[in-house]
Amino acid sequence: MKIAFVTSDLAHINESFGNANQFAIFDVEEEGFSLAKVVEIDGGNTAKAERLQAKIEAVQGCAMLFCHSIGAEAAAAMVKHRIHPVKLGKNVELQNLLSTIQKALGHNPPPWIRKIVSGQSRP
Repeated sequence: MKIAFVTSDLAHINESFGNANQFAIFDVEEEGFSLAKVVEIDGGNTAKAERLQAKIEAVQGCAMLFCHSIGAEAAAAMVKHRIHPVKLGKNVELQNLLSTIQKALGHNPPPWIRKIVSGQSRP
């Protein structure tokens, strides 16, 4: 399963979705996890709607997106594209969170994760 994280340092969730300029995308499986790619978004003077679309395209194919905060409009857009947004505290360490997700996948994942994982197999 691919999971996106809003991060500026590749070590912590330390940005809101709205301020995000970089996403770390990891492949997470029962056996482990690895960094698949880092995607940078050029915010510049882009209109809000165009910036949101660029971010959606950057994380397309991910099952979840972890961030410090996300607005209602952006969260709804993520859900529409079958990406489950998750808000966490600021400066959560990626390695610890990835280990927790990996262990949950290997054992008895919570129902919301099972629903996300099973939804990935649908067209």
